[in-house]
Amino acid sequence: MTWMVLDLETTTAPLHGRKGSPFHPENWVVMAGWATKQNPHPIGRRYTKDGQARLGQDFADMVSDPDLRWVVGQNIKFDLLHLMRQGNFRSAWMKYVADGGLIWDLQLAEYIMDGQDQGSHMLSMDELAVRYGEDLKVDEVKKLWEAGVDTPDIDPDLLELYLLGEDLPNGGRREGDIGVTRNIFLKQVARAKEQGQLKLIAMEMGALLASIEMEHNGLFVDMER
Repeated sequence: MTWMVLDLETTTAPLHGRKGSPFHPENWVVMAGWATKQNPHPIGRRYTKDGQARLGQDFADMVSDPDLRWVVGQNIKFDLLHLMRQGNFRSAWMKYVADGGLIWDLQLAEYIMDGQDQGSHMLSMDELAVRYGEDLKVDEVKKLWEAGVDTPDIDPDLLELYLLGEDLPNGGRREGDIGVTRNIFLKQVARAKEQGQLKLIAMEMGALLASIEMEHNGLFVDMER
């Protein structure tokens, strides 16, 4: 089983109650991070507002790997809807799905494995990190967002620390979003296998794929009427 973990840090303009909405024309991806089974150490890249086509091509190349089975994230619908705005990614993604590629959303997997208990519905990354004994993210970035600072105005080094983590002087490591997501995913897979739920989770992730596709395509509404 091969996998890729991804996470995007975007601008935060709201639309219809959704902060950082993928459908707001002014939102764009400031920084992206990823890790793969072959290269599990987190990697990141910064992007400009005018460089979003490169973002789409970067991830189009990644999902074009014929051995890739799982694309993994926390609330992954958000990230994929942002990527689908980039033409090169959209066509590569459709082929990935048509060839049997799947997604693994940490929130949905946890909800399924906990028997769809309401207390496990839409858990945050921090809540999952506590459950699985992982590092909590650098909270300075979250505080800046809460104070109204947009992502491009956050110190790039601080944002990178939040997303990718850091090696510590004592030889240890403090993980960021990508490393925490990777570790939780691997522990969830082990748990799903132990509980005999891997096939069920795969089926539910297929339903989420359909939801992402439908949301991307949208539903026409005559707003004036």
